[in-house]
Amino acid sequence: MINNKLLSILFLSLFIGFVSCNKDDDDDNKDDDTTEKSLLKPTEAYLLVKNVAGDSTYAVGYYVYSDSVIVSASVEGPGNVDYTLEKDGTDKRFKHLPSDSDFKKEMPTTGEFKFKATIRSKTEEKEFEGTDNLTDEKLTIIEIDNEKFHEGKQKTYWEEVPNANGYRIKLFKQDGTLFFKSKVLATSYREYGFGLLTRGWLFEEKAVDGETYKLELSAIRFEKDYVSKAADVRGYHVQCISFVEKEIVWGD
Repeated sequence: MINNKLLSILFLSLFIGFVSCNKDDDDDNKDDDTTEKSLLKPTEAYLLVKNVAGDSTYAVGYYVYSDSVIVSASVEGPGNVDYTLEKDGTDKRFKHLPSDSDFKKEMPTTGEFKFKATIRSKTEEKEFEGTDNLTDEKLTIIEIDNEKFHEGKQKTYWEEVPNANGYRIKLFKQDGTLFFKSKVLATSYREYGFGLLTRGWLFEEKAVDGETYKLELSAIRFEKDYVSKAADVRGYHVQCISFVEKEIVWGD
């Protein structure tokens, strides 16, 4: 079962793959040169499609970003959405992500979502507002056709997800810690393999033979007006992430 920690890592790892340097969580000195207009980056409401036993289930995730310190943030929108966002590992990124019970077979209500964020600049705190118009454009479920460990690599195979703009493979420890993430793979990919020497491991520690991990395969769709934009622009405009999970035993 996926939890908020995994969903947060899901979106964040995707986002970092497209936006390599726009959000430096450790550089608090940016506030000195940040203009008021740039304090609140584009706000994000995006669809999540989770494959549950071959069925599509849906929910919505919400993010607010800034190069300065976010004090508080909230979102309101269609379907009686009214959430207070929480810090996502850094005070420059706040989020609200669905729990397992929030995923439903019915599509969530879409439309314009309104965000408010109180952000601390160099000298004071100010409230900023942003919007994101979430459409009902969605991806179908993604499925793992086959996976196997072969010649020192964990290999995963899948079929095309129509209208996807990329794919990604990730590996999680049993406690939900993201352990490995691939680059964002082009739409031509239908398989991917990674081993202990593959770039993408996030720690010096790597997978151990006989240990159980959670493999995740995802497909990504950007908002239609941003599909052809530069990576550092479209990374803020995700429309939908479709994902599926499977437990594997490394080396088996």
